Amino acid sequence: MRRYLNTYLPVALFSVSASLCIAQSEQPQPAAPPASSPVPAPQSNASELPDLDDGWHFKLAPYLWIPAQDGDIIVKGNSAPVDLSVADTFDTVTDNFNLGLTLRGEATRKEWSILVDIMYLSLEVDDVPLESGPTSVRQDQGIFEFAAAYEVCNGSLSDDSGEHAKFSFAPLAGVRFHYLSLELEPSGAAELSGDKGWVDAFVGFRTRVSFTDSFSVFARADVGAGGSDFTWNALAGLEYRFNSWGSLLAGYRGLDIDYSDGSGADAFSYDMLLHGPFIAMEVRF
Repeated sequence: MRRYLNTYLPVALFSVSASLCIAQSEQPQPAAPPASSPVPAPQSNASELPDLDDGWHFKLAPYLWIPAQDGDIIVKGNSAPVDLSVADTFDTVTDNFNLGLTLRGEATRKEWSILVDIMYLSLEVDDVPLESGPTSVRQDQGIFEFAAAYEVCNGSLSDDSGEHAKFSFAPLAGVRFHYLSLELEPSGAAELSGDKGWVDAFVGFRTRVSFTDSFSVFARADVGAGGSDFTWNALAGLEYRFNSWGSLLAGYRGLDIDYSDGSGADAFSYDMLLHGPFIAMEVRF
């Protein structure tokens, strides 16, 4: 299942978004007025007026992401399979919460946007089955993302009834910093621990379709590598703007990480698919 997601999910999202962008660019343009009836251009002192869209606009969105976890963890040669559902993760967070912070920020000026995403979460799971017996696993994980996006497509889509939906498409690129600390406490054996940090570069895109001033759908996907052998990230969701400064967002996100380092007794590996629903409260200023 993960192999098919790795191959097809980012490609499918990109193909749909690119098709919408092409369709928008092919929308018929309003006919120009006849040459025999020139319309005089209004006199304007535009050069003396400030450009109201030339400044920076900011967004901050605290969010909650409850991912299922499916994969394998290896610390100093000891393997621990992980198979947690969304409900399992939710129970783990509520029962064994240590520390957490999830925050997304964005700064936009004209077509350019700077994106920041911070996620730090400390989880603990008891009675994970290992060859040596039931084992307690503590996982402290930080994912810190910095990216830039450039909007190449922004327009309207219309149907036969003349209804319009606003559409945008922006390629993006950035880096994602990972920090992972694992502690394994096998029953009747010595504690094992390890921590690693690595950086992945990624490229991708994001897209949005706004049906009204209040409701829109959005999606994003990226693929990358670096410290990881391969990684991908994809999400899709809905946004409801309840006023000029605030929105509620909800959707589903998947993040796949395949990282390994060392061999034998020093082997460290984190091969994991994180996927689950998210909700967020966005503030604009």
